[in-house]
Amino acid sequence: MLARWWGPHGFTNTFHEIDITPGGAWKFTMHGPDGRATKVTFRQTFKKEKQFEQIKQMCINGNEENFDRFGQLLEEIKSGSAG
Repeated sequence: MLARWWGPHGFTNTFHEIDITPGGAWKFTMHGPDGRATKVTFRQTFKKEKQFEQIKQMCINGNEENFDRFGQLLEEIKSGSAG
């Protein structure tokens, strides 16, 4: 179900590994609306607060978009129209 709502608008995802324990990795492929694929390995570790502050707003905005898409999916499930 995560693949149906996570990521930027117009993208789909194939998840290969999700390990949310400390030191773990999240590995997935993002498929863009133009058909190109990007392999991503995500590890969120910041050694300095400045590194976090540099991407903080981008993360907040991206998460809001994800929550909007998740809400839409939940409404589809509730109404019985989710495929």
